[in-house]
Amino acid sequence: MEIVDWASDAVAMVPAYVMVIAGLISFMFIYTAFSKWSSGGKSKRRMAPSPRALPIIGHMHMLWVNPHQSLYHLSKVYGPVFSLRLGSVPALVVCNAESARQILITHDKVAAGRPPILSIPRTCFGGPDIAFSSPGPYWRLMRQICVTEFFSNKRLEYFHYIRWEELGSMMRSVLAAAGTPVPVLKTVQINNNNVISRMIIGKRMDECQGEGGADNVVSIIVDMISILGGFNPGDYISWLASTDLLGLLKKARKVQHRSVVVFQDLINGRRAIRAPGSPPKDFLDLLLDAAEDTKHQELKLEDRHIRAILMDMYAAGTDTSASTTEWAMSELLANPETLQKAQEELDRVIGRERVVQESDIPNLPYLKESDIPNLPYPIYEAMRLHRAAPLLAPHYAMEDCEISGFHVAAGTVLYVDAWAIGKDEKVWSEPFRFRPERFQDSNIDVLGQHFGLIPFGSGRRICPGWRLGLLNVEIVLASLLHGFDWSVAEKPDMDEKFSIIMSRKNKLVATPTPRLPAHVYDQYFRERQA
Repeated sequence: MEIVDWASDAVAMVPAYVMVIAGLISFMFIYTAFSKWSSGGKSKRRMAPSPRALPIIGHMHMLWVNPHQSLYHLSKVYGPVFSLRLGSVPALVVCNAESARQILITHDKVAAGRPPILSIPRTCFGGPDIAFSSPGPYWRLMRQICVTEFFSNKRLEYFHYIRWEELGSMMRSVLAAAGTPVPVLKTVQINNNNVISRMIIGKRMDECQGEGGADNVVSIIVDMISILGGFNPGDYISWLASTDLLGLLKKARKVQHRSVVVFQDLINGRRAIRAPGSPPKDFLDLLLDAAEDTKHQELKLEDRHIRAILMDMYAAGTDTSASTTEWAMSELLANPETLQKAQEELDRVIGRERVVQESDIPNLPYLKESDIPNLPYPIYEAMRLHRAAPLLAPHYAMEDCEISGFHVAAGTVLYVDAWAIGKDEKVWSEPFRFRPERFQDSNIDVLGQHFGLIPFGSGRRICPGWRLGLLNVEIVLASLLHGFDWSVAEKPDMDEKFSIIMSRKNKLVATPTPRLPAHVYDQYFRERQA
């Protein structure tokens, strides 16, 4: 009896929470042992390898600063396909071409969804957009408008005058700054932003502002892109969802509120001047036509949808091309022999008595891949080394599937590390070296069929604006190289700054010197004033 009484007293002295924890540990041990025993006679599914996870946060601590590089290094340890747990969210990461093909093509119907964890973009847009929406009737209609009407070859030809005018403005600004350092990214951004803005809404970007001019599209898109590249812990750890720990959702709501004011003013202004039955002049007209079309009444296209799509187009089209151009210029200035080869080819084909035209691009053997329309070699190589979006937008397994022999459960977030795929030694020799000539005898393209290089994605989620993106980059780069010599104070580094659009950590600043006779520039600018 004394022994029993002593044991009872000892138990009574143990704090209650210790007893609870001990009970939970015992339950988990018994449950695990029972699970292993009960599944002993069943076939086991092969799961992708995974690093050791930490409690609560899982593997989130492994993905700070430059997640695309972190995933690349993890692939060297665990293989090109591995699993992670981001808080409570299961994820599969692929870092090789074949596995990317299976996600984007083989299982594209199953894996084409977007995960429900994307709180920041959904808050920013304030309505369903294209990039972050899962497939459905609305998504299909918006993509159809983009692909078959707005980004079609016919429409791009129609908008040729816009690219021609804005390119002339950019060249004039560079010539005026000759002999002084020029911020390359900002210079190219102004050109690209005005091109896409005039195509979308008929106005240059700095002219797109709300009533009274208190806010404008430029500042909204800059702030939105900065927020979209952020990380919200509440998306991955459910009990943090209501805390907005980093304040990103508060910032996203502010952007969304500002965008309602500015974009609604632009929509209302267009409605007030639209003539019934007139052909669409720009993307906004196409969206308003779709909203008024009785064939689409079941989708109930509202102004919030139009605002979200407009923001989506601005976000996707303004910085990506400019960033790619800056990376290509950086690599060329860091490799003078390659730069010289490109300029010699420009001089041979075009000479120095006129400037580059869009129609010249297919005739530049070194600057372009002869089997692929409108694709300069240096741009090709810059896209491989420095993807504008190093990680494709996350996909989502809506059903169970198998990727490279590994079981993937429904509800898994799928990450394609396109940056790592571009550095795969099994596909690319000297993968970290800038060598545009590597494509000279290859049949590789960027249209989503050669998975060692997928700058625009592939399958049903390939970027609908890839034609315009390539066109903007190649004519701008060719014009800058042909029209000017460029010098830098020191060899450009290639340090990266991760975001939804990856840019240089240190912005490229270079000094232009005119390469062409003065009368060529004079004639060039007179033509644009006529």
